[in-house]
Amino acid sequence: MPNLSGTSYFVRFRGQIIGPVETPELRKMAERGGLSRIHEISCDQALWRPAGEFAELFAKRDDLPTLEGVWVDELGEHGPYPMPAVGLPKAGQTRYFYSHQSATVGPVTIDVLRAQAAQGSLKATDPVWPEGSRNATMAAQLDFLHAALAQAPRARSFTGAKLLLLVWIVAVMAIASLVVWALLRR
Repeated sequence: MPNLSGTSYFVRFRGQIIGPVETPELRKMAERGGLSRIHEISCDQALWRPAGEFAELFAKRDDLPTLEGVWVDELGEHGPYPMPAVGLPKAGQTRYFYSHQSATVGPVTIDVLRAQAAQGSLKATDPVWPEGSRNATMAAQLDFLHAALAQAPRARSFTGAKLLLLVWIVAVMAIASLVVWALLRR
């Protein structure tokens, strides 16, 4: 297994290359979830190796936050580091990560979590955990997200009056079709 003996590297993910990145910054990327085992690393942009082959980058990553025994995916759909740290935290304000549709997002502030919840990007069942913690909690269980989750747009469904209206329209069309058929048979 290779080690990080050089001072700077390039990182490739989905065809995009960033760098050069210093070795300490690579470690930070891995710790924050912005660098996954499937990203590729190269010191010369000619020979690329999966980041997972560099054991020292992920030694601490085996302790990913869990929710009900399910591992939170470290891959993320937001591309290579730097993952956007949306929202500037105030002094002493805790920042959070959350996982949505197998993507880990963060760190973000409470205000950003509320905004994501209100627009439906953060679901009530998505795991949320404070920066530096291993313990994830479902978003619905966090008091500071209750109001924002209640504002989230709901999926439209055919229930109640809408379903009754649809059934009524289909029935009227069926009766009209039978009347037209009967009139044409005469």
